[in-house]
Amino acid sequence: MSLAVIGALNLGVYDLIHDHGEQHLKEEYLQKLTTGEWCGTMAMTEAHCGTDLGILKTRAEANPDGSWSVKADSKYNKRYTGNSSYKASGPASGLLSGTIKGMLNNCSSGRTPWGTYLTCEETTDNYLDPTQPEENYGWVVEIDPYQELAAPTKRTALGRFDHENVAYMANSDRRVALYMGHDGTPGCIYKFVCDRAYSSSDRAANTDLLDRGTLYVARFNGDGTGEWRALVQGQNGLTAGASDPGNVSQFTTPPEPTTVDFTNQAQVLINTISAARVAGGTVMDRPEWITVAPDNSAIFVTLTNNSSRATTDAANPRTRNRHGHIIKFKEEGDSPLATTFSWEIFLLAGDPELAGFGDNLEGDINGDTFSSPDGIRIDPQGRLRVQTDHSVPGTSGKPNTSIEDIFGQNAMFYIDQESKKSMRFLVGPEGCEITGLAYTPDLTNFFINIQHPTGNWPVDGKEPRSSTIVVRRSDATPIGN
Repeated sequence: MSLAVIGALNLGVYDLIHDHGEQHLKEEYLQKLTTGEWCGTMAMTEAHCGTDLGILKTRAEANPDGSWSVKADSKYNKRYTGNSSYKASGPASGLLSGTIKGMLNNCSSGRTPWGTYLTCEETTDNYLDPTQPEENYGWVVEIDPYQELAAPTKRTALGRFDHENVAYMANSDRRVALYMGHDGTPGCIYKFVCDRAYSSSDRAANTDLLDRGTLYVARFNGDGTGEWRALVQGQNGLTAGASDPGNVSQFTTPPEPTTVDFTNQAQVLINTISAARVAGGTVMDRPEWITVAPDNSAIFVTLTNNSSRATTDAANPRTRNRHGHIIKFKEEGDSPLATTFSWEIFLLAGDPELAGFGDNLEGDINGDTFSSPDGIRIDPQGRLRVQTDHSVPGTSGKPNTSIEDIFGQNAMFYIDQESKKSMRFLVGPEGCEITGLAYTPDLTNFFINIQHPTGNWPVDGKEPRSSTIVVRRSDATPIGN
């Protein structure tokens, strides 16, 4: 079957370049596609995870009427693509190519206290260019938007898995921990603790800060306590001949363990997914975004769903978890250096209309209900907002009733952290995922992404396309006041 579609793919690629490509692309590709020297194919990012094959960085400026425009001549405008070159650094860099071609499935992102941007490769599967080693992909990539420090660099000390986003916690001594989720079914939750403080006065001194430190995986115990287990060769079972229990959550009868060799730290980092299970990390229901409270008092993680879960545990209490949940945890002493934490299930997504159809599909949301929490962020005033990414139309668990029938289109919500009351903030257009949340320092402008819409968006009667919207109050006061 896979060979049978080559002809159709070839024709589709030829027509696309012939009808819409620039002249230099036509000259480079069309003749070779015609003779059969090259074959056309397609590459798709995961349909509902906000993924992409590159990054476009622009500078925007506010207009007098309150709208925003890209500043076309800004030196900060930059595009990083699947054909750009990247380098690797850190303990596993010797196992990667000296110069790496491209990034894959850039999902969400994060930032550092020293002003760099962290983009997350949400796949370890190099499906795009099989001439490139698969170990080159599945990393956090550090980019300096001011183009003053290192070239874009894949930081191997942070581990290789399907990265979703990065959120940091810093203390008064400028010590930093970075929190990350593996958006897999299932996946673990990680943190990386830099081995020294960052410099607030010398950006260049932080250039290699993400190359030296300790990577941990979270273990959620049944009594509401938790621990961070170091993913360090020689510790927590990470030795030659280690036994990987596999994806135990997806089977009622545990699968046969596999033997994995961890003879050095580079092997631990290349095979982080396996190392985390060997070390006893809890496999969660697709960890997506993580956000840290401004005062370090809480950390929230969205677990978007896992409809194939067969075995539950305290932190993942539902089989066939169609609608996901949110976990809140607190570091011991509110410290990024802590090795223990306490945790609770903040909420179970669902809707009362789904009660009685098994698997606790109704959840326990107080207020406006939703499915599949994905994006999550606490603003500088401590307000918590959640964005959803449920399947479209999706299977709700109630016969002959889709997820959209129950919850409507994907949306963004404000959730009060004390009462846990959920209030809908905005609803996206047909077919889209709501993803990404940034704001101006005064909180008067929210920048929110509309991903892969299928209806008339953003221009009625034209091809739908992804876009960024700006939300502001009509009185120009901070949103949330």
